[in-house]
Amino acid sequence: MAISSENRARFEAIGLTAIRRELVVGSVQYLVGEDQRSQAREWVAEEEAKAAKQALRARRLEATRFIAGLLVGIIAAVAAMIAA
Repeated sequence: MAISSENRARFEAIGLTAIRRELVVGSVQYLVGEDQRSQAREWVAEEEAKAAKQALRARRLEATRFIAGLLVGIIAAVAAMIAA
């Protein structure tokens, strides 16, 4: 089911934590009707997937920086040994 633009804007304004809490607890403070609840579940899944992608991207960037620093250090050590 596609998330309507109105509900997407509403969920973003309310926030991921509040929507997730309401889905777990089952109160009707923000989500009224099964249609909104199903769209909210889908939106939460999308947001969690985005967060997982961002975390993976950050880990890859950190690993790349570590490897680049390691290579620079090795090259500097070899250059120092050659110069000596």
